[in-house]
Amino acid sequence: MSNRHWTEDDLLNHLYGVGPDNGHMDFCAECRARLERLQQRRRSMQAEPEFTVEEMAAQRRRIYGRLDDPLHRPLAGWLPAIATATVLLVAVVLSRPAPEAETKLAAGGDSQFYMEIYQSMGRVEPRAAAPIHGLFDEQ
Repeated sequence: MSNRHWTEDDLLNHLYGVGPDNGHMDFCAECRARLERLQQRRRSMQAEPEFTVEEMAAQRRRIYGRLDDPLHRPLAGWLPAIATATVLLVAVVLSRPAPEAETKLAAGGDSQFYMEIYQSMGRVEPRAAAPIHGLFDEQ
């Protein structure tokens, strides 16, 4: 016999037939009462719900009545209008011409622009790789 009370896990395991079987329930009224409450709750959860055919038919009629009632479908009348407005909005957005690309050159004009192109073509490595050289400079 064990002197300690069973934990909830011990009680649940015993309830499903995989728990300890050390005779504790024979001597401990408190654990027996807790196990009885769990067994009663299990039985109540396993019981079939009691519905009559009339209750089920009444519930079905209420569901069908709500499906047919336009008050329970508030957006049903607005659905074509919403779809039309959405299509029009998409058409307006897609038909807008693209904004003109800005063709402003640097302050130096064409000669500055061509000079920068010429200088960048003369380099073998990209401009973005230049900062990495600072890591290897000897000081």
